[in-house]
Amino acid sequence: MEFDGTSHGMLLESPLSRRNLADARVTGLRPMESALLCRAFEFALAVHGNQVRKGIPVPFISHLMAVSALVLEHGGTAVEGAAALLHDSLEDTSTSVAVLEDAFGEEIAAIVVACSDNLCQDPLCWRDRKGTFLASIESMSASALLVTTADKLHNARDVVKMQRKRGDATFIAFEGQKEGTLWYYGEALKALEGAAPGFPGLRALVGDLRREVAEMFQLAGV
Repeated sequence: MEFDGTSHGMLLESPLSRRNLADARVTGLRPMESALLCRAFEFALAVHGNQVRKGIPVPFISHLMAVSALVLEHGGTAVEGAAALLHDSLEDTSTSVAVLEDAFGEEIAAIVVACSDNLCQDPLCWRDRKGTFLASIESMSASALLVTTADKLHNARDVVKMQRKRGDATFIAFEGQKEGTLWYYGEALKALEGAAPGFPGLRALVGDLRREVAEMFQLAGV
């Protein structure tokens, strides 16, 4: 599937505009915003369409849709919702930064780059790679923080659902196994709590993540 990138220069709402207006009324998407989200979904489906979730027999695209929904439900704009649909395209497919920039512009590509943890040419071991990503959270833009928190929340929810059914067997599917997975979610929560600016939607997502991580640790017997 080809994407001509002709609309990435559209004048869309800035990422902070909705959440900075305390008295803003809830409105639907404008035609250009709807078009952007449609293009992002089509792109994500094209590059992720044959993938499945780790440890769960469901299409991977469901995760991207869920993360985008969380972003939009918590004050995100169409730009951030589109970035959420694309947030794994650099990590989990052969898509390059250049292709993403050409199709969707530098702003969306920058959000996706910030949300990715394995873009170096000499990949680090799992724990070092995750540690490098965790360290980057404190300098993330508000948009990248919103997408990252929504991503971690949806992933944590799925881990907890699996734990309820399978117990510690849940962690067999994860590269970090039980110890590494618990370490990563605990440290990600701390980093996001420390970095999150004060707009309500992001605070709510971090609060939900805190509850999921607490249950994850409880179910793991930690």
